[in-house]
Amino acid sequence: MISRAQQLFRRKFVQDTIILQISKIGVTVLGLAAWVIVPVRLGPHHYGLFALAQSFLSIWMTFDLTGLNVGIPVLLSTAIGAKDERKIVDLLAVYLKVSTIWALFTLIMLALIGPSLANLLYQESAPLTASYGLSYPLLAGLQTIGNAQIGVFAAVLALSQLFDPIYNMFQSAFLSRRSMTQVAMMQNINQFVLTISLVSAALISPTAEGQVMGRLVYSVVTLAVIAVVYQRTRVYQSVRYPSLRAIFSRALTISYRPYWRYGLSTAVDKNISNLYVHVPLQMVGILAGPAAASYIQLGLRGIQRTGFFTSAIYENMQAVVPQSVGRNDYARLWHNFLRVLGVLTVAGLAFYGLLILLAPLLLVPIFGEEWAPILPILPAFTIYGLTITIGGIFGPLYRAFNLMREALLAKTAAFAVMLPAGLWLIPQLGTLGGVWMINGLLVISVGLTMVFTLPVLRQYALKENAAGTTAPETSATS
Repeated sequence: MISRAQQLFRRKFVQDTIILQISKIGVTVLGLAAWVIVPVRLGPHHYGLFALAQSFLSIWMTFDLTGLNVGIPVLLSTAIGAKDERKIVDLLAVYLKVSTIWALFTLIMLALIGPSLANLLYQESAPLTASYGLSYPLLAGLQTIGNAQIGVFAAVLALSQLFDPIYNMFQSAFLSRRSMTQVAMMQNINQFVLTISLVSAALISPTAEGQVMGRLVYSVVTLAVIAVVYQRTRVYQSVRYPSLRAIFSRALTISYRPYWRYGLSTAVDKNISNLYVHVPLQMVGILAGPAAASYIQLGLRGIQRTGFFTSAIYENMQAVVPQSVGRNDYARLWHNFLRVLGVLTVAGLAFYGLLILLAPLLLVPIFGEEWAPILPILPAFTIYGLTITIGGIFGPLYRAFNLMREALLAKTAAFAVMLPAGLWLIPQLGTLGGVWMINGLLVISVGLTMVFTLPVLRQYALKENAAGTTAPETSATS
């Protein structure tokens, strides 16, 4: 028993997961601090305005069909597995080039159309009839006025797109070569800067405007830090990354043409997934106002904070799955994938069952009475948490096998069912209807994804076993 445990802990997959998990302690503590302090200082109305502005920008970003954040890291892991340094510099350069062009386009477009579009979409109760909470001004027939602020905030937040994608590029570089010490360090630095920026903004100016400025400060500072770390840790084991100068130089001449098809499919896949949250959130914001949307935002943020327990596994799978597929090590991948899936399912059921019991006792004492309307919808949020816990490991699998068409069909089917359902649920149930729309989208999508991915992996594993080409013990997860 002891020897088996020692063998288990000698595997690099396990060691990397432990490193990432330990690092999440600091990330989670800092994240919880911001999650509590910022909403309490801002109140539902201003917190809702900031949430809707972020969501407005996120929906605009679904028009980004380059697929950089998803496609390039997968290709980068494959290039690292093959030790193809020329391919590595090309991938980093194309990421830098395309992300910068898209960021500039986003900034220009949102500055031009953001305020006008927001004024048309977001109707708040006029001053004489205003009431925060679940007032549903449009549904109640109250006199309303347009709110262009959300569009202005989204346009200013678009400045962060000049910095955040490049930060993600460097972090993907660390993760793809499985240098988890750098990944863990940057995660903690990132969360520390984010917490300090948002909490300081909330203390200085408890408004949505303050949060927007705090968010921009965070983007600039974290990019500066990770660029320095990358430059100083370019050489790691047998993998050598290009210098910053080499990446910038190659970005001037490289063409995106060889990557656009793979990038297009992964972009559509990822962007549809993002809409699972943002479309219901926006529908609630439009029909019920910023305060109602803030309750969904607070609940989603809370569930995402509990991702501390599983995020290290997901991050490790992002690197391990494509590398295992690149080495044709399917049998071991099948075995380990099922084991991880089983552990996540059991742990998720236990954790979110406990959360249903404890959360109602803690929420109002911590956040205050003005956040009490979230209490009736807490159980629905646990369905969201359990679904993303189970479904989070399937993305790297279907991308590594290039099952993008099947993934898109699953996501499209989920929207085909839940969009009409949401148009009925939200007017009937308000904020709770928005949460159930999110749950329905995720449950349908994850269920269909499991149906088409697991048989493919099993088939490859059976073929490998039949051919007697199972990789050595250390290859896939060592």
